[in-house]
Amino acid sequence: MRVTLIFLFCFIIYGCQSTALSEINTCVHKIEINPFYESIAIRFPINWVNDPTILQLSDNTVPGDKDIQKIVLAFNDIGQCRQLGIKLYKDMMPGIIPISMEAITEEDILTSDLVQKKITWGDYNRRRTSLRNDYSAKVREYNQVETQQQQRAIEAFSNAFNKGLNDNSTVITNCTKSGITNSVTCISH
Repeated sequence: MRVTLIFLFCFIIYGCQSTALSEINTCVHKIEINPFYESIAIRFPINWVNDPTILQLSDNTVPGDKDIQKIVLAFNDIGQCRQLGIKLYKDMMPGIIPISMEAITEEDILTSDLVQKKITWGDYNRRRTSLRNDYSAKVREYNQVETQQQQRAIEAFSNAFNKGLNDNSTVITNCTKSGITNSVTCISH
């Protein structure tokens, strides 16, 4: 019984995250495979989780006018996926929102430099990859802290549950979630 409760608790916490990520990936994938964007997709990976190729990293050209129009349209479409991500994660993992907003702003500035022909495709790909790696490191750090907090909550729940089984007394465990720090605190009585 105890193991079932712990697995259920973990599923509730982690299952929602994987569902949200799947929805976001589906949104971006629709843009990525859109034939309209094929001419710019050879210049940079539309889905920023994909690494640019060596040719994309070494491209010393700037976008043409038709490419610029497609970049703007693609980023408008990607904006819908970004909004979906913010909507899905704001209640589940609010601590990720400021990290994401910072990365989105930096990517928008970088893309603005590209469409203004201030940087080449290769510069864009290298800087965007660096931005992605920085973002990923910040998210990993956030997730480590979040996981530790969740593990402490599960442990407190498990300990309280075991205590109730061992001494046949009633144990009440109150768990509260802080929306500000996205932490769970459990107190057993």
